[in-house]
Amino acid sequence: DVDDREVRITPPCTVNGQIASGSVDRYRFEGRRGQRLVVTVLARALVPYLADAVPGWFQPVLVLCDAQGREVAYNDDYRFNPDPVLYCEIPANGEYVLAIHDAIFRGREDFVYRMTLGELPFVTSAFPLGGQAGVDAAVEVKGFNLAETRLTPDLRAWRPGLQPLTAAGLGGARSNPFAFEVSALPDGMEHEPNNTLKRAQAVGLPIVMNGTIGMPGDLDVFSFRGRAGQEIVAEVTARRLG
Repeated sequence: DVDDREVRITPPCTVNGQIASGSVDRYRFEGRRGQRLVVTVLARALVPYLADAVPGWFQPVLVLCDAQGREVAYNDDYRFNPDPVLYCEIPANGEYVLAIHDAIFRGREDFVYRMTLGELPFVTSAFPLGGQAGVDAAVEVKGFNLAETRLTPDLRAWRPGLQPLTAAGLGGARSNPFAFEVSALPDGMEHEPNNTLKRAQAVGLPIVMNGTIGMPGDLDVFSFRGRAGQEIVAEVTARRLG
């Protein structure tokens, strides 16, 4: 417990902290212009949601400010993950202060966190999100501080199920893991234009199709031959894979 005093750190590093009621933990460090900073927090992942706890549960918030106190970046969750991830490009050389606190300034003994910051490799998206067991795959990844944008996982020895993949970062570090689903079924790729019934993409069943909803209003339409009495299951896996 640093009692709201600033702690000077030198990234890359991981800091361990505990949030008391109303407290804000602040960390000061030197940043340089163009540095692609990534800050990840483990909090809810360490102590999960406690429905009957008082005064509630820890919802960490990250705020990055320059030496003059001007906000540079902010994050209070990462997509549907309550633990925040902050990434930004440092605008100028100088000192910066990273603050972490609860969203409504609660605190308790189990409001603990591990916060890692530096020029960390971090994958923000990948496509496709899976492949067929025993068949070569190529995965395109995007993110921060990545040394590779194309992965070629060897699926020959993988059984169906979820597998964690990581990408190489600068200096040999590995990125955050992301889920990759290996299936026993044939694998296919969506091809545009397939936004209307007339332009539906023909597929044969059973199959796993990989696609993207690339813009607001985008539709991906697929057609297949069916027979009377046939029972069809169409299941989408998206959020479960991040």
